[in-house]
Amino acid sequence: MTRRAYVRAVGQEAGMRFQGSVLAGLLLLGPASAQEAAQPTKLTPKQIEAVKKGVRQSLRDPDSARFDRPFIAARDSAGILKVCGFVNAKNTYGGYAGDTAFVGTMFKNNTIFLPNSITGSDSGQYATRAVCAKEGIVLD
Repeated sequence: MTRRAYVRAVGQEAGMRFQGSVLAGLLLLGPASAQEAAQPTKLTPKQIEAVKKGVRQSLRDPDSARFDRPFIAARDSAGILKVCGFVNAKNTYGGYAGDTAFVGTMFKNNTIFLPNSITGSDSGQYATRAVCAKEGIVLD
């Protein structure tokens, strides 16, 4: 057997082992629908202010932030509160960018909000909406 044939055979065997281990891992995890769904949660006025403050702190022009839509929150099975929403703020050119989706997490007894993602690009908006959907929050 040539060295090239040996490397090819070993590589194929390793690939088969990898595929088998991935399949076994997926079977152990079970179907995605078996995961516990997040519980929709209504934010208190203090939590709403914490979300606004956290989002503003991550913007270039914090004073330009406008929140025209309500925030949507859900608590996961571990009790962690995730919040999704939209902010409209000025971009680097000084004009308003339009509604930009964000997602973040509440900390310190739900008094501090840390945004995980605020991005205006199309791919970033898609990714943020996907993260929100994974948390059980649908942004319209």
